[in-house]
Amino acid sequence: MKQLLLALLIFCLPLAAQARDYDLDSHKAREAVDKGDAVSYDVLESSIRQRFYGRIIRVEMEKDDGIWIYELRLLQDDGRVVEMELNARTLQVLEIEGRSLETVVKAL
Repeated sequence: MKQLLLALLIFCLPLAAQARDYDLDSHKAREAVDKGDAVSYDVLESSIRQRFYGRIIRVEMEKDDGIWIYELRLLQDDGRVVEMELNARTLQVLEIEGRSLETVVKAL
């Protein structure tokens, strides 16, 4: 029984640390939006839908050289995944990676 409890504890500790990191990261992201250093997720999603094909399947925020960056993945209808980095305040595309990128951008 003690071995089972020890195994569960060893398994659950990293999960608890990840949850704490998530809370800290989400708090920092909310502060960035509140300060105007980043647009909200709703604004990001609307902009992506207007400019690109695909469905957002992952979004992360990080601060790089004092600038907040949205890192996201778009799932295309054919199963391709496109990775993008955008300035979180201006939504300017900083980097885009994937195959057949000409089919990702909508005509403006």
